[in-house]
Amino acid sequence: KSRKKIIIATIILYVLAFLLPVFLGVPSIYSAFISFFAVVTALIIFRHDLWRDMLISGILLGVMTFVGFIFYLSIFPSIIQQFWDTNHLSGIYLIGIPIEELLWSFGLGAAAGPAYELVMGLKFEK
Repeated sequence: KSRKKIIIATIILYVLAFLLPVFLGVPSIYSAFISFFAVVTALIIFRHDLWRDMLISGILLGVMTFVGFIFYLSIFPSIIQQFWDTNHLSGIYLIGIPIEELLWSFGLGAAAGPAYELVMGLKFEK
């Protein structure tokens, strides 16, 4: 399996996994979850050695987003109610932060960190 073919297939999978649900009327944040899941699944299939990096990258970005939101909400406490379209969200909040925002950050971290390693051809040494 050439790395270039895997990269192209992963990009196509990501785009299709995002656009198809959007065209079917799924809110974009949930389409992003689907596309992140598709990329993570593809990466696990092609580079199962990256699963730990996926988990760590996802958790780190999720925690950084959480801390950033806490800081942001301390300055602008009603920003989410004023500017977010919460009609399509679950209504589950963690200290005023929509759970979807944190899941989105986790998904992005889980997909993007290992995708970088795939694109650059990086491997962990034991």
